[in-house]
Amino acid sequence: VPLDTEEMSTIVLPISEFKPYFRGKPVPDNGPLDTTNITSFGLQIYGGVYSPLKQKGVSALELETITATK
Repeated sequence: VPLDTEEMSTIVLPISEFKPYFRGKPVPDNGPLDTTNITSFGLQIYGGVYSPLKQKGVSALELETITATK
């Protein structure tokens, strides 16, 4: 997604490809994610405390809509 535009984009993230994480780290040896019991989700921006990449400055993530479908 280009960063030099204010135009919104549609991005599809297949839940079937999600992997279990806890506090930003993968949950090892947990098997496939049980998508039948998902009751909530969170967003974490990459480059956090566990990443060697550290960036400073203002950032923003603008979401217009989040939709879950089967």
